[in-house]
Amino acid sequence: MRTREEAGKHYSLLKILRFAYEDIGILGFRYYIYFVVDIVIRILVPFLLVLAPAAIVQLLEANAELSELIRYILLWLGLILIANLIRTFAGKQVQNMADASSAFRYWNRINQKALSSELKDLENKEIQKRMHEARYSLSDGDGFHFAGPKGLFYYSSMFVVSVCGLVLYTVMAVRVHLILLGILLLTSVLTCFFNSKATTYEFKNIGKFWDNNRVFWYLKGESINHEKSKDVRVYRMHDWFKRQLNQNTEQATEIYGDVKQKKMFADMGGVFLSFGRDIFAYLYLIFQMRNGTMTVAEFVLYIGVIIGFGNWVMQIVESFMLLRKIGNELAVFYDFVEDSDDFFGEQGDNGYAVPKSCREIIFEDICFSYEGKKVFEHFNLTIREGEKLALVGINGAGKTTLMKLLCGLYPLEEGRILVDGTDIHTMEKEQYYPYISILFQDVRILPFSIAKNVACGWNESEIQEFEKLHSHSLVGAGFKRVDQTMHINHTYEEEKVREALKRANLWEKIKSLPKGLDTSLTKVLDAEGILLSGGETQRLMLARALYKDAPILILDEPTAALDPIAESELYEEYSELCAKKISVFISHRLSSTRFCDRILFLENGNIEEEGTHEELMSRQGKYAKMYQIQAHYYQQEVQKHEAGI
Repeated sequence: MRTREEAGKHYSLLKILRFAYEDIGILGFRYYIYFVVDIVIRILVPFLLVLAPAAIVQLLEANAELSELIRYILLWLGLILIANLIRTFAGKQVQNMADASSAFRYWNRINQKALSSELKDLENKEIQKRMHEARYSLSDGDGFHFAGPKGLFYYSSMFVVSVCGLVLYTVMAVRVHLILLGILLLTSVLTCFFNSKATTYEFKNIGKFWDNNRVFWYLKGESINHEKSKDVRVYRMHDWFKRQLNQNTEQATEIYGDVKQKKMFADMGGVFLSFGRDIFAYLYLIFQMRNGTMTVAEFVLYIGVIIGFGNWVMQIVESFMLLRKIGNELAVFYDFVEDSDDFFGEQGDNGYAVPKSCREIIFEDICFSYEGKKVFEHFNLTIREGEKLALVGINGAGKTTLMKLLCGLYPLEEGRILVDGTDIHTMEKEQYYPYISILFQDVRILPFSIAKNVACGWNESEIQEFEKLHSHSLVGAGFKRVDQTMHINHTYEEEKVREALKRANLWEKIKSLPKGLDTSLTKVLDAEGILLSGGETQRLMLARALYKDAPILILDEPTAALDPIAESELYEEYSELCAKKISVFISHRLSSTRFCDRILFLENGNIEEEGTHEELMSRQGKYAKMYQIQAHYYQQEVQKHEAGI
């Protein structure tokens, strides 16, 4: 990953503009025509507004008839009106194109990058910071100026318009005097120089602001997090959040204020130069007219040229500086998305179905480190079809990491993981992921319908409705052209969802709800959504695993929030429902995994002990010691459970 400065050099403004304008072709060649029409009219209309007053004054000097004067004025106004109507239409089309391009070409790419990156990278703080910067670079602006892709299109067209207008007005200014032209050009160059220095300073020093900004959004998100609202209130954390946010805001103000101060000095320099330029130009034109070398009509014309020249210069400076700023920000975006870290290969419609069985999993001499710490070194393990395997041990032993490696979420440093004899790192996502159903400890319910939470997909009617809704949408057309696999292999059958919920003993609850399977979970997207209890959430996750019916089932302490008795009962229920599969159970509570065929006690990434519960207890080793420590507590829980307490 490049530094901000290196990214800015690698992705020049011209390269970023080329990428952006090549993307327009995805939506259709006609949008290039709209761009050209919009630019031409934006040059033409100000020029007409300069010519019209001079032409009218010339008619007045020639004592033209009133009727002729009115016809002339109406002709000019008609031309300007027609031009503005055409520009309004073309400009609206360009704006629609910019909106669509931002959605399907930029936001889509950053989301795809985040989804396809290795989990190890996404957990890296520097990459999290860079992702935050890349996402911010796509924002629409601050209410005063455009930013992101929309700003790129808007200010690049403004720059072209301003340069063409300046050239046109320069040709007219040459007819007055070369000294006047020299003054106009010199002040323009100096104004650009001052603003360029300010923009360069901002780009080099804004990195501190992003560190501060990331902390701000974290604090803001946590302060209004519904799941943590009880802790905030019970432990009276309001003042703590307030102090932290105030301190963060003061730091941001100091950092951003320094950057903006340099911009203010550059702007003030531009204002003084513009003032001096205009004073000189006006005095020169007045002198020419008093000497009789210039008519009143010419005076009016060249006054309009001088004013227009100044406006074009200011627009060139503004558009170029904003383009540089946007280009610097988008350089970070392109640097973030340029390489795909998807080590499973390209995703597509490969037609892979969920395998019926998995005969064997082999961890062959694997080595893996996390954040510089060695987790596994030449680790070996074989798991066979139908086996129920338990991974136990203290925190940090490597239990969850081992399963993440099996899922392909982390890349190995050495060794191989073989599933039915095939190295998983040579398999495509769509080929390998159907093998696995996994329930992690931090269970997250999606704020969608119950059916979607179980099946993780769409049904046919929803897809048809979605396609119908977007069939005439520019954004929809863009997505369709760049991503042909949006819904492939992501449809579900409602009957299969119902059957999974029945097997998970949750159907009676779902059936009693007014909207049934279409009931939304949580209130994030739907105010009428429901909240499931801890036990119901676990059964929903069980239904998800049963729906997929993958040959490998991994349970990484999804029931940690339940009491030991409830966890043990649910684990045994999982075991009964998932017979003939390779099942891996992870738990800190050793009593919950007694039913497993084989138990591995992990410590520091090594298998310290291995065997059935009875075998490990008879050895009186580390497993037995931990089990005995927990036994007293568990016995108390059993007594409470039997007493109905």
